[in-house]
Amino acid sequence: MSTHTKLFHKAVPTTFDALIGELMPTAVHDTGAYENALEMVRRLAVVPALNADQTRYLDTLCVLVAAFEKNHRNVGKAKRKPLEVLQEFVAEHRMMVRELGALLGVSESAATMILKGDRALTLDHVRKLAERFKVSTALFVG
Repeated sequence: MSTHTKLFHKAVPTTFDALIGELMPTAVHDTGAYENALEMVRRLAVVPALNADQTRYLDTLCVLVAAFEKNHRNVGKAKRKPLEVLQEFVAEHRMMVRELGALLGVSESAATMILKGDRALTLDHVRKLAERFKVSTALFVG
C-alpha cells in the first residue's frame, strides 16, 4: 500500500524521462497512488501548452486514474459517460453554450456539437474543463 506524498511544486519537467523520475506511471491500486497521480495531473493541467512528452505522460496518467476510478466507484452507482458529466457540469454552473465555446477555444456551433455528442473532446478540451471545474481530467475521458 503506497502513501500519498506531496510532489515538488517546482516547474513541471519537460521530458518524458524527467516526468517518470518524479512519478513513475504504474497501475493505481490504492488511494495513495491515486492521490499522487491526481496531483501530477493537476500540475500538468495548468501548463499553458504541453509538449509532446508531457502530453504522452498526461495521457498515460489519465488512463491509469480512470481505471482506478472505474474499479473503485461506489457500489450501485453506474459510471457516467464523459458527455453526461460535461452536460451536468454545464447545467450546474448555468454555463451558456457560447461560454463553453470560449472556454474550449471553439465556436458556439462547435460547442453545441460537443454537448450533443456529435464532436469529441480533445485532450486540450479535457484539460481546460478539469481546470475550470476543479475536477480530475479522468471524468472527461471515456
